[in-house]
Amino acid sequence: MSLIPAETLVSQLEPAWAFLSGHERHFEMTELPLLRDGETEHRVVLPVKLLNGQRLVAVGVMLDDDQAEAVARYVFGLPDGEVSAADLQDACLETCNVLASSVIKACENPNVINIGLPLELSAAQYAELQSHAVARLTMTSEIDHEQRIVVTVFDVKDQSVLECYLTIVTGK
Repeated sequence: MSLIPAETLVSQLEPAWAFLSGHERHFEMTELPLLRDGETEHRVVLPVKLLNGQRLVAVGVMLDDDQAEAVARYVFGLPDGEVSAADLQDACLETCNVLASSVIKACENPNVINIGLPLELSAAQYAELQSHAVARLTMTSEIDHEQRIVVTVFDVKDQSVLECYLTIVTGK
């Protein structure tokens, strides 16, 4: 089963980013990028169960502080210098929700989907997820090797890894 037609995804992500930030960005297919030394990136994951809970995928979104702040200012109407750490976290969670919904809209059969809640992961947790999953599709938007936004759809091989994070976040 091909979860996402890649050609459809770009047409979904670009307007979604404009909705979040008020700016246009181009996304293109890439390999799964590595974390960069000294880069402060937020990593948010939205778990999605497919086929009546028999298959777990995760839509991961990485964005740097500048992009998270741009979303917080635009979505919450905050002026420069008035974005708190809580605002950044809320902006990252909202970014994941919106971009992941674009991915889900591109699914060939969205009727078999159960969507979880977004959760922010540490770099170590995100790396662990990557080691227990297969990156099916990665789309990146980057300006001058900075201001990077990465959207990845993971097929989670070891579901207990992601379910462990869900338990930590939701207490269930």
